[in-house]
Amino acid sequence: MSIYITQQQRTSDPISVNFPTPFAQAPVVLVTPFWKGEGQPVGSIETVKTPVTTAGCKITSGNQPSDYWVNILAIGPDDPGSAISIG
Repeated sequence: MSIYITQQQRTSDPISVNFPTPFAQAPVVLVTPFWKGEGQPVGSIETVKTPVTTAGCKITSGNQPSDYWVNILAIGPDDPGSAISIG
């Protein structure tokens, strides 16, 4: 199993995520938003746009301020054709 974890600041919409090493096949991507330096909930949900590729993905959001960040977790199997089960 291959895993990539990062945080990215929202500097554009969509947010472009480029995996430093391509996955063997398109990974599952989980995104959690947060306001950096604030203890407030985020008002808009994030959408991982399709297609997610072996090299990256794009995330869109209705949140605009510069202190808006997203945590990104991408999980992919090492072998093409193997299954991923989360939960």
